[in-house]
Amino acid sequence: MIKTPTYYNNHYTSSIDDILVSNSEYYYQHGTVATGDTDHILIYTARKKQKQQSETCFIHGRSYSKFNPVLFQRDCIFADWTSVINNNDINTAWNNFLVILHKILDKHVPKKKMTVSEDSPPWITREFLETCKDRDYWIDKNTKSNDPIISITCRDYKSRVRRLKILSAVRKPRLEKITLRI
Repeated sequence: MIKTPTYYNNHYTSSIDDILVSNSEYYYQHGTVATGDTDHILIYTARKKQKQQSETCFIHGRSYSKFNPVLFQRDCIFADWTSVINNNDINTAWNNFLVILHKILDKHVPKKKMTVSEDSPPWITREFLETCKDRDYWIDKNTKSNDPIISITCRDYKSRVRRLKILSAVRKPRLEKITLRI
């Protein structure tokens, strides 16, 4: 970042004091200041203020990670539905049905507090997330079997994810140009 000499001697000058950064876009100012006390010149840089972290949002949903449809179906079959079947009032029967169903759901698909980030990168679209989910499914299936058709499908989804990443890199600058024209 510093391009001027930082060391002065009676015989020569040199740029031996350095500031190395991985991305200069994060810094808005840099330079040198002659102090007069030493033969080295003070070097400095000022980093841009980082983007404020948005507030974390929480939603309540159900976690299907350990859901077993066979056990869920078994519990639905063996549940006591008499309060629903023998009830003549449709509203009461419906409420009883929901109570029984929610008890079974809470057992098999527990409610969970999940965090939702508002600041997802622009290239993470709904299409990208769905494709990643499909890709992960096929990768898992491919590791469990040696079927060549599953292997081809797995490779196809991997390439789809790569293609979506590339397309998003192309789309983003176009969106910026469009917003600058307006």
